[in-house]
Amino acid sequence: MTAALFNTEKVVGMIKKPARDKWVDESCYNEFLTPFAFERAGKVEEIANTAVLLVSNLSSYTSGTIVTADGGMVHKGPLF
Repeated sequence: MTAALFNTEKVVGMIKKPARDKWVDESCYNEFLTPFAFERAGKVEEIANTAVLLVSNLSSYTSGTIVTADGGMVHKGPLF
């Protein structure tokens, strides 16, 4: 499973630093999330739910694939 950015204190801090460097205002960090189709970082629960699905019997016939939980970012291009 591959996952994009998800909303934790560390990840938000990593996004706010480039926002400070680029715009001198860390509150503009939401601009860095616009490449996501949902225009937000994923919730920890959303990533966890995907992992739970993959280890459950609901995905017992799944094999040889990569499940990407990225809020549609792969379809919009790189984040930075």
